[in-house]
Amino acid sequence: MRVAVGMQQLGRMIRAGEVEPSVLWFARSLLGDQAFERLPEEVRAHVLANASASLGTFLAGVEGIEPISEGEIRSITAPRAGGHGCAEPSATHFMHLQNPAAVNAGLLRFLSDVNT
Repeated sequence: MRVAVGMQQLGRMIRAGEVEPSVLWFARSLLGDQAFERLPEEVRAHVLANASASLGTFLAGVEGIEPISEGEIRSITAPRAGGHGCAEPSATHFMHLQNPAAVNAGLLRFLSDVNT
């Protein structure tokens, strides 16, 4: 599936007022089918409760997304987001909850590099 098509589908869900289904769809796409359900209940509740606060911003970003295929994504050779160890704690997008020590260590390395 092309990324832009999926994001357009997500945009339609949000515009239709399907807040919880759109959050669940996005979370499963981002984290994997069961990863969202494995998050602590208070984290899931927080994500769902605060979803409508950022939907307008999210929709504004969706409108300008150019179609890109899975093959094009896989061909990207740039370092992954997070660098400086932040993306290395063997965790999902919620790495700050799943492995805070590794995230903190990565942030400290990054900040020390910035300050030198």
